[in-house]
Amino acid sequence: MGRVDIKTALTLADWQAYQVQWARRLYGDQRAQWIPWLLGAAIIAAAAILSNHLGRPLSMPSLIAGILFVTVASHYTAFRLRRSSRPDPDGFVLGPSIIVLSDTGVDIVKAGSLARYSWSVVKDVTWTDQHLFVWLDTVAAIIVPLRDLPPGLESAQLAEDISAFRGAHARGTMGPEPLLPEAPIAPQRETAPLSAFKRFMRAYGALLLGRTPDSNDLAPPSRLVVLLLAAGIALWLILDWLRVGTDARFAPYAMFAWPWYVMVLLGCLWIASRLSQPRVPYERLLVLTAAFIPVVLALDLVQEQWVRLDWTLVTSIGIALYAAIYVSRTLRSLSGHRQPRAALAFAAIVCLAVWLTHSLYFPGRFWYADESSEEDGSGSDYWADMRRSEALLYAQPKRIDAAVRALQRPDDLPTAAFFVGFAGVGEQRVFAGEIALARKVVAAKFGSAQRSVLLVNDHRDLDTLPIATPTALRYALNGIATRMNVENDVLFLSLSSHGSRDGELSVSNGMFALNNLSADELATALRESGIKWKVVVVSACYAGKFIEPLRDDNTIVIAAAAADRTSFGCSDDRDLTYFGEAFYRDALPQASDLKGAFAKASEEIAARERAEGKKASNPQAHFGTALVAHLQSAFQSR
Repeated sequence: MGRVDIKTALTLADWQAYQVQWARRLYGDQRAQWIPWLLGAAIIAAAAILSNHLGRPLSMPSLIAGILFVTVASHYTAFRLRRSSRPDPDGFVLGPSIIVLSDTGVDIVKAGSLARYSWSVVKDVTWTDQHLFVWLDTVAAIIVPLRDLPPGLESAQLAEDISAFRGAHARGTMGPEPLLPEAPIAPQRETAPLSAFKRFMRAYGALLLGRTPDSNDLAPPSRLVVLLLAAGIALWLILDWLRVGTDARFAPYAMFAWPWYVMVLLGCLWIASRLSQPRVPYERLLVLTAAFIPVVLALDLVQEQWVRLDWTLVTSIGIALYAAIYVSRTLRSLSGHRQPRAALAFAAIVCLAVWLTHSLYFPGRFWYADESSEEDGSGSDYWADMRRSEALLYAQPKRIDAAVRALQRPDDLPTAAFFVGFAGVGEQRVFAGEIALARKVVAAKFGSAQRSVLLVNDHRDLDTLPIATPTALRYALNGIATRMNVENDVLFLSLSSHGSRDGELSVSNGMFALNNLSADELATALRESGIKWKVVVVSACYAGKFIEPLRDDNTIVIAAAAADRTSFGCSDDRDLTYFGEAFYRDALPQASDLKGAFAKASEEIAARERAEGKKASNPQAHFGTALVAHLQSAFQSR
């Protein structure tokens, strides 16, 4: 069996062809090239969701600019990396050389150097139309340009010769291989082998640091996994109890939330195991992930202690991505290969589960503060509230009747102002606070102090005021109409809550199951009451949805945001929304009329939103001409 001598000169184009083959071997197939793009799209979608959740939606120009910046930056970085990784023209790779293929192996002869590789170190041989690549490792190869084959030798014949060379080596019939000089071996100091426990803990620590340990070290004793799980759950219960305080009460109904977490974990790991190539044993992956649960519990408690409420979704997704990194390193260690599809699927499902957990509220907490023991008496006990919820709902008509009976309208007053406040969401105090301010400002401006009825949802106080529901509002409007001169008096209706794209105001108050208030329902309730003159102020996202159903010449409708825009400032740590501060606090007390107050408030809100980089809420209003004239004659002449 002869030998093949190939005289060639490798160029930069040969090197680039090698890089293409190297990338294909490293990433599997062409479909893997879409992974960075899919990951980028997932990051952009996550950024849009988070910005909307935090009340700071991304504008389309900024989103496009961000995408272009990331794309250009990534391509420029890749371009610089490719440029810096090019071999030197006068180095070992490029330039003239002689490649010798024989039954003993592959020799590369260059000026001043000789490299010899036995067929025993060759991992694979691949072909393209223009090159032969003899792979010595996953990414290292000898580049053989087919353009420089000896005359009369075709690539098909070369393939047969290489197959014969490798076959002869496998059968042991090749000639004697040349002896290579052995490097001196430094004496090794004998060390005692590590125990299985120590080897696992070292490998476990490497996984926590985002590294890939040897798979042989990832064989935890079953008792150790049980110990880690027990320690994690015990730590969770103890620290959760300490977080609440010594007066904490145990809530066993939290056990109903834990199956959700177990289902998410088992499902994610099953999918990751199925997508791995070669497939990773599901049981072993589950055991190693269970060892990570105490870390997640500890991070969640840290988040509970030091992260603001409006940032918990962001930090929760960060914890989920850290868990995805841990699982991806585990998959790589157990399979010996990168597993981008499995890791990406795991990360996507876990992040989606985090978002659903925050949306559906699966707290998983076993300890809660005993609010009934608070010194200020403002708290309430959940179970006690549940037991008296029916009585509370039954008492609401009596409370509204009492509030209506307390209204005072002098007979000699030609036109009187009446005020109704509606705070929709009781879990956030900002809405109750805004309605309280609205009542005070309208009373000072239009003299409605003795003619005010408040319907307020406030989890801090269920007893002082009637709770806000669509039914209660309809009942209150009908009662107030009996105390009004409906042909002359003016109703000021102030509503403050969260709003939806469907044109509904959110209505909630702890354990009560309440219906939301739609724009059509409000229009029907006002029409049925028979009240002629109406000023309706809606402080909510998408409040512009209420304008068309209420529009007529006898009505003024002021909306905090356009029908397709959100408003801002409705978090629990605020006293007023952005609209409440601009309209009720700053504009209305000094304005000569409602039009002037709305114009000033709109300017203030627009300037604030521009300064904070928020998408404009674009407040809207309809001023019925007949009511504008009626207000001017009735109140500005006083």
